[in-house]
Amino acid sequence: MEIKNDNLEKNPRLIMYESSLQQIIEYPFGVGCGNYSAFSSTKHYFSRMKAYPHNIILEMFIEFGILCGLIFVIYLFYSLKKGYLNINKKSNRYSELLFYLAI
Repeated sequence: MEIKNDNLEKNPRLIMYESSLQQIIEYPFGVGCGNYSAFSSTKHYFSRMKAYPHNIILEMFIEFGILCGLIFVIYLFYSLKKGYLNINKKSNRYSELLFYLAI
């Protein structure tokens, strides 16, 4: 994935996303919990703040690997589906509120 240089200055988050995708390819088994900034190529761009992908799904794939990332995504969609189905049952009057708070 190649991002044009003129876009990098305007949106530094694109730098983090590109770096995150490169890390997933380089380390398919993950870099370890909390090690994004140690392995990130964005640390030179963001010396004042801790490098962080700003995307929980990318973070799961980077730090814990592809297998755990897929398990997390499946669990996330399963939970959202279960919550949506629970709203339709109207078994609990707080179900709808909890579902929308979770999103």
